[in-house]
Amino acid sequence: MGKKEEIKKEDVIQAVVVADSFSTNFHPITQTTPSCLLPLAGKPLIEYTFQCLSVSKVQDVILYMTSNSAKVKNWLSGSVWSPSSPATPFSVTCITNEECRSFGDAMRDLDEKGLLRNDFLLVTGDLVSNLNLSTFLDKHKENTGADKRCIMTGVYLPAAQGHPLRCMGKEPLIATNKKSSQILFY
Repeated sequence: MGKKEEIKKEDVIQAVVVADSFSTNFHPITQTTPSCLLPLAGKPLIEYTFQCLSVSKVQDVILYMTSNSAKVKNWLSGSVWSPSSPATPFSVTCITNEECRSFGDAMRDLDEKGLLRNDFLLVTGDLVSNLNLSTFLDKHKENTGADKRCIMTGVYLPAAQGHPLRCMGKEPLIATNKKSSQILFY
């Protein structure tokens, strides 16, 4: 039995990578090229996403694609992250649904397919981060242990108004409970 088979299913760190932003911010470019394949420093953004998941000790990745999925699959097949590559640190399952129009649609589709077994990380294919995301999954498990009604743990970074980290024109207003960090208003 190989190393990957020895891990109990409940101990597997699973991630869903949604390879579409469901946004028109970069149209017309992203009408033919998925945002996750846009280059940053000579690499497609999804390369940084997969590196972050590797650092986070993720073992199972569901790559959820909508439009232009053939381009994403083509990139994957020629990358170190390819399911056939012996160097890849995790398994990759590709799901394509061209009818999907939002994150909600994607989550409903994955739920119907029964692919999400336990707690999981949900990221976009254009995530650029050097954070170990497994620490947030540990925090989520702590939160659900304290409150069984907790279904999601969001990760937000504070940034002053006008800071480059903030999305111009789409700044969310989030109110939280100071003691529990529970989101009260979004």
